[in-house]
Amino acid sequence: MTGSGKMKKKYASGEASWYMTRKQALDKLQVNLRDFRRLCILKGIYPREPIKRTRAQKGSTEKKTLYYKKDIQFLLHEPLIWKMWDMKARHKKIQKSKGKRDFEGAQRLNKGRPKYDLDHLVKERYPTFSDALNDLDDPLSLCSLFAIMPTVSKLSEALVSDCRRLTVEFMHYVIESRALRKAFISIKGYYFQAEVQGIAVTWVMPHHFVYMRPENVDMKVMAIFSEFYTTLLGFVNYRLYHSLNLMYPPKLALTGATPTDTCMSTRELDDERVAALNTPLARARLPDDADDADDDAELALMAAAAGEELEEVRRRRQRTRRLQRLFAGCRVFIGREVPREPMVFAIRALGGTCSWDASCAPGATYSETDETITHQLIDRAMPQGAKKYTSRYYVQPQWVFDSVNCGDLRPVQLYFPGVELPPHLSPFKEEEVTWGEYVPPDKLKLLGQLQGTEQAAAEDGVGDNPSSDEDADEDQESADEKQEDEDNEESDGEEEDSDGGEEMEDESAEDSAKAKMKVTPGKIEKVDDRKDKMKESKEDFWMRARMIKKKDKHRFYKLLKRKKLMQEEARLLTKKRQIVEKEMAERKRQEKKQMKTALAQT
Repeated sequence: MTGSGKMKKKYASGEASWYMTRKQALDKLQVNLRDFRRLCILKGIYPREPIKRTRAQKGSTEKKTLYYKKDIQFLLHEPLIWKMWDMKARHKKIQKSKGKRDFEGAQRLNKGRPKYDLDHLVKERYPTFSDALNDLDDPLSLCSLFAIMPTVSKLSEALVSDCRRLTVEFMHYVIESRALRKAFISIKGYYFQAEVQGIAVTWVMPHHFVYMRPENVDMKVMAIFSEFYTTLLGFVNYRLYHSLNLMYPPKLALTGATPTDTCMSTRELDDERVAALNTPLARARLPDDADDADDDAELALMAAAAGEELEEVRRRRQRTRRLQRLFAGCRVFIGREVPREPMVFAIRALGGTCSWDASCAPGATYSETDETITHQLIDRAMPQGAKKYTSRYYVQPQWVFDSVNCGDLRPVQLYFPGVELPPHLSPFKEEEVTWGEYVPPDKLKLLGQLQGTEQAAAEDGVGDNPSSDEDADEDQESADEKQEDEDNEESDGEEEDSDGGEEMEDESAEDSAKAKMKVTPGKIEKVDDRKDKMKESKEDFWMRARMIKKKDKHRFYKLLKRKKLMQEEARLLTKKRQIVEKEMAERKRQEKKQMKTALAQT
C-alpha cells in the first residue's frame, strides 16, 4: 500500500510497463503484420530482449516478441503510418467498386492511390553526412547483390534497375576520386574498400553466377531494406558527385566515340557505356590545383586532429598518393573469360586504362591488336595458333588485386599463365604480432611487419634458401678450426715455458699475459625487434592481469588456456611449414640436378 492508502497494482510499474507485445502493437497502430514489419524496418525499430521475461510479460511464461512501448508510441506520430492508413482506406474502396462491378471507378481510384517517400526517414536516421557514410557498408553490399538479380515476382524491375544504377554511380565516384584502397577475391565475391572523405567504406560485389532462388531467405524483407537503401544511396551519391564538381545524374565526357551497336537506342547505349566504367564523366567545372602551402596547412590540421606527428601524416599521404597512381601508364586488355566489371573498376580507380573485345560489351576503347598494350589479363591457356605479342605481359587476374594490396606493381613472372600463383591473402584482417597467434610469413610481408625476421630465420637455420644454410655452416666450421689452431699454439707455448726452470717463471708469466692481451674480432649482437616487441607485450599483459578482479579470474584463466592452445597450434604450424619448405627446396634441387645431367648427356 502507498502513503495515500491506495493498493498498488501488480505489473503496473517497473519492467512490466516498459514492453509491449507485437499483437498489442498491431492493435494500437491499426495495421496488419506486413505493414508493421515494413514500418519497423524503415524506422529502425527492432524487438527487444528483457532482463526478466516473466516479469516483462506480466507473469506469462510463453515466449513472445516484445517491443519498447515508447517505440510504438513514437510510431503513432510518424507521417508514414498516416499514408498507410490512407492506402488501406483506398484499397477498401477499390475492392468495394470491384464488388459492384464498377470497373471504371476502381480504375479511377487506383490511379489516385497515395504514394509515400522515404526522404524524411533518411534525414531523421542520419542527421549528418558522416553518419550516412559510416553506415554505407550494408547498403552497398545489398544493392550490389540486387543489381545482378533477375526480376522475379517478389522483386520489381524498377528496384533492380535502381540498385544497378546507384552502385555504378558510386563506383564512378571512387574512380574519379581515386579512393580505392583495398581489394580481395573470395568465394563470396569481390571485397573492395574505399576511403570516402576520410571514412573507410567496405562492400562486397558478388560473382555473376546463374540465379538460384534461396529457400531460407525472405525476399520480401530484403526488398524492404533495399527500398530504404536506394533512397539513402541516392542522397549520398548526389552529395559526393557535387563535392567533385561532377554532373549528377552522371554524363559521359565527349570522347569522340561512336555507337557500334545499332540494335540499341541512344539512351540505352549511353546507359551501357556509363555502366561499363571505362569512360570519364563530365564535370561542371575543372578542379583547381591546390597549392603546396594549402596542402601543408591541411596536413597540419589532420595531424592535430588525430594527435599524430606531422611527418607520420605526411608519410601516409605520400603512400596514398603513390597508390593512387599505381597503374598509371599501364594499358590493360581484358580477355573475354575474365570478369570485366571488377577488373575495370580496380584498374581505372588507380590511374590505369583498360579495354576489351568490342563484341563482348559496349565501352571498349582499343582492340587487342593495339601495340601500346602493356598487360593482358587471361585466365585460361591460349589456343593453338593464337598470335602472341612480345610487347606486352600476359598475366592472370590475381596480379591486379595483389598489386593493389601491396601498393606496388607485383613481379609479372609470378603471375604468368600456367604458373602456380602466390597465396592471395586478405588485407582486411590487420592482426598484430602477438605471443600467441600464428601469422604466416606471407601475411607479415603484406602488413609490412617482416623487418628483421628473415635475418633471424637465416641465423636459426630455417631460411628458404638451402644454399645460404650451407654457406653459414662452412663459415662456422672454418671459424671453429681457426679457434682450435690458436688454442693449440697457446698450449704448446705454455709447455715450452714450463721446461725452462723456475728462474724463467716471471718471464713466462709476462709472455703469456702479453699473448692473451690481443685484439680479437667481436661478435655482432643481432637485435630482433620482433622478439623485443613480444617481450614487452608479454610483460604488459601480466601487469594488466594483476588488476583483474577476483570474481573475473576464472574468465581470465579460460582465455589464458585458449591462448596457450593457440600458441601450441602456432608452433605446430610453424614446424609444418619448415618441413614443407625443406621438401620443396630438396625437390627443386633434385629437378635442377636432373636437368643438368640431361643437358650433359645431350
